Amino acid sequence: MEGCRKSATSSLKMKSAPITMRELYRVLHLRFTPHPLRPKALLRSLRNLLPYAHWSEKRIRRLLERTLTDPRAPTLLAVTINPPVNEDLSRQICRELQGIREAIVIPSVLDRKAQSRYLGIAAANAFTPRFRSGQGLGFSAGQTVYAFASCLWLSPEQISDLRLYALTRCPPSVFGWTAEGVITDLIARHLWHPLTKERFPQTPFKEGILDPDIADADALDYAFVEVGTLKAGEFLFDHTEALEFDVARAKRMGVVAELLGHFFCADGLPPSNFVRPKRWQAVPLSLLRTMVRVGKSVVLFASGEDKAKAILTIYRSQRAGGLLFNTIITDEFCAKALLRLLGRKEADGEEDHQWQRERLKFWVCHWHFANTPFTPRKEVAKRLSIRRSLASTLLEEALNRGDAQVKVFPPLPEPTYALDMEIALLKNLGLREVRVVEIGQSNLAYLAVGQAAAQLLLEWLKGAEEFAIGLDGGRAIRAFVEALNLPHSLSQMHHLKRLELWALHYRPRRKSLWGAGVNDILDAVAIRCHGSEWSEKVLCRPFEGDAVVERLKAVFVSIGAVDEQNRQLLRAHNIFIPDLEKAVGTLFSQPFDSTGEPLGEGISQALGSVSLGSIRKAVRQGIPVVGLVANSQRALSALVACRNGLVNCLIADRQTAEQIIHIS
Repeated sequence: MEGCRKSATSSLKMKSAPITMRELYRVLHLRFTPHPLRPKALLRSLRNLLPYAHWSEKRIRRLLERTLTDPRAPTLLAVTINPPVNEDLSRQICRELQGIREAIVIPSVLDRKAQSRYLGIAAANAFTPRFRSGQGLGFSAGQTVYAFASCLWLSPEQISDLRLYALTRCPPSVFGWTAEGVITDLIARHLWHPLTKERFPQTPFKEGILDPDIADADALDYAFVEVGTLKAGEFLFDHTEALEFDVARAKRMGVVAELLGHFFCADGLPPSNFVRPKRWQAVPLSLLRTMVRVGKSVVLFASGEDKAKAILTIYRSQRAGGLLFNTIITDEFCAKALLRLLGRKEADGEEDHQWQRERLKFWVCHWHFANTPFTPRKEVAKRLSIRRSLASTLLEEALNRGDAQVKVFPPLPEPTYALDMEIALLKNLGLREVRVVEIGQSNLAYLAVGQAAAQLLLEWLKGAEEFAIGLDGGRAIRAFVEALNLPHSLSQMHHLKRLELWALHYRPRRKSLWGAGVNDILDAVAIRCHGSEWSEKVLCRPFEGDAVVERLKAVFVSIGAVDEQNRQLLRAHNIFIPDLEKAVGTLFSQPFDSTGEPLGEGISQALGSVSLGSIRKAVRQGIPVVGLVANSQRALSALVACRNGLVNCLIADRQTAEQIIHIS
């Protein structure tokens, strides 16, 4: 009897044991990849695994329930819900707006950020197959334009000769849904994202042009622009101070719509004697009109009932010289409100039954996957006033037909430690922290080092309430920030109230984009965190000089070498160093000699970077300055930096670590 009680107690303990990340990943992977499994099929699959071979069906079902409602589950999943298109309403919009050749109308949801995401997915589904090598794509600022760009995954054949153009430009202090940020993030995802690591270090796209003055109608084949209003949450409204824009004055003058920073009153004409934001650069409206006139695509994004008036206003502006758009992507609320403003009714007759079902299936997927943890099917059914069985049927149908696609990512791994090497480097070089990682292929070194750096930072953040990080630029830093997977990785940081990321280089005024500058990286972070629960907690800061270093709790820097790329950078800043051959490495793009001293005076000011003196001071004060190195040819650079107080923490791949130990 006592043995039975012990057995029952042991069984109960096993049932309530916490789910490990390995177990969570395995169950989610079996559930969704490569094809979604229905509950019964999933049960059979789990019983083939040793840990569950002798479990009862009830116990396995309980495991599945806990897994799918685990708050960590969404951090391992990427869910893409493909919104259906209301073909009848789309055709009616085209009939009522003469000159509009295409409309895409999708179901409405109340969550503004989610609605922007769905519009972006719909646009990506429609336009990605149309892109051809050699074409030019233009992007405005805006949340929905970014959502569209973030959904683009282009083949090497498509991107090899594509040209990307920013149609607007903001001052350097603005991070977020800028046109510059959209382009830099689009390039970065195809170059540094883990999903494309097999292409690394391929150079995607032909060029990224950041100066709107360079864009013209001949160079562009597509323009993707977002209609704006003067309300909170809109790009111009949220950055009035940085753009030196008087919103109140604009409202007094009757402005109801904005496009590329150009303003329109209700009659479609611009306000008289009104000056655009002072710190704002944009292409002229004539560029859009020319594109429409010659048959190129100008795609207008708008969502929500309140945007209907803005769309109609911009449509009416054609009296000033021609249409500004010929394609519209919107949602049902906005489309129906637009028809009412035109004095039109929706097409006679009840909505098609098949459309009602497709829209309901979309809503079921949205409400199930929208929250963290995922909303149970029972609650989804209650919210939509349908039977639970119907909610389950529609969800499974969406998963199995590809209307909702789920990708499962392994949790950020602990680095594979080479413990003896780490100890040797810690002792011999007097460092505060060392991580050595294994790499399978040399072209994955940056990715592996970046992941190890991300793991280190997440360890530091677990018990912190506030944390300020200074960032260098470079491929290793880009890989590090991509591996952080912000903001999702912060879901487990229960104490963290604020995370500041400071650029340690000034933002350059470039006409075109190439590289992994820290300001490009912070643009991506600001975009990805904006609108999430972390939008007020993750703060991106521009460089403000050496005094910034005193505010930091950690610095992450790439340890480089004087190569042709570095020489080109120095020449671009009119920096000529006679004894450059004495350089053994670079830090913040500044060459240093065998004693760790910078070569040349005032080089940090000329480059617009933090000085090596302030970094050495931070090391003396005990601030972790983490050097990332992913190339064994830079072993000497790393050794000199460590020995001469430029870094006090090191993350390196195994081959580089071996070389450092060999020459030290």
